[in-house]
Amino acid sequence: MAEFITMYKRLFITASKLKLHLDAPLLRERECFLSRKEQGGNTLDRLRVLASYLLFATRSLRLKDEQDVYIDIGSLIEISHAYRNRSKSRRLKEDVVTIDYRFNDVISNLFEWLSSINRINPLFLDPKAFFNRLMSDAKMGCRLIYYVAPFYKERLEHLNDLEKKGMSCRTLREYAVFHLHIIKHLNLNPLSDIKHYTVNELVFAARQYSRLQNGNTIRVRYMKFRAVSISWFSFLGFLKTEKNEYAESEIVDK
Repeated sequence: MAEFITMYKRLFITASKLKLHLDAPLLRERECFLSRKEQGGNTLDRLRVLASYLLFATRSLRLKDEQDVYIDIGSLIEISHAYRNRSKSRRLKEDVVTIDYRFNDVISNLFEWLSSINRINPLFLDPKAFFNRLMSDAKMGCRLIYYVAPFYKERLEHLNDLEKKGMSCRTLREYAVFHLHIIKHLNLNPLSDIKHYTVNELVFAARQYSRLQNGNTIRVRYMKFRAVSISWFSFLGFLKTEKNEYAESEIVDK
């Protein structure tokens, strides 16, 4: 117990804040995670942020010592959003590189911690699970987004179908990435059905998307957005028939 207290004494000088961390359940498990992060090169400032994640999760999920229960992914997503909305950390705000940075940082670290103490459903740790297999060289925190992003079932069914038809792993990974780009760019709402789109609308959306990108890959991004969106929506039965305004070469990849 003394070594755990020493870790937290290094992080928190204020007695009241220190007491919050020491009195919460899973002290040993939280300290072990922070120690691994410190060994990995994280600064004390960063460790304080991570400690706040763990404390918030422990209290919000009502975790207890010696409790053998799996945490539902939906609950993990919910508290990660809650932390993001209430966080007042200036340090964290300085590190924000995208709108979703805080949420992704919170959920990735909480998922990693809960996995390490066997509190996450084994499905998400199974190396044979589709996204674990597809993204086997990526860290679990990076793979997690493919499980928790909207339209999981629709994305997975599309990729499974393409794999059965012989699509390479590299191309499948590109399709998985562009599923997420399409959802964001078209502002698809997981609480409602996907609307039906025409090929013309998807080609137009691809052109809009390509203009938002910088660098020499604009044409490549346009072609991939177009190909993936048409393939996915056609597979789902959400592609409306309409006379095409674009040449066949602009619609079908060669």
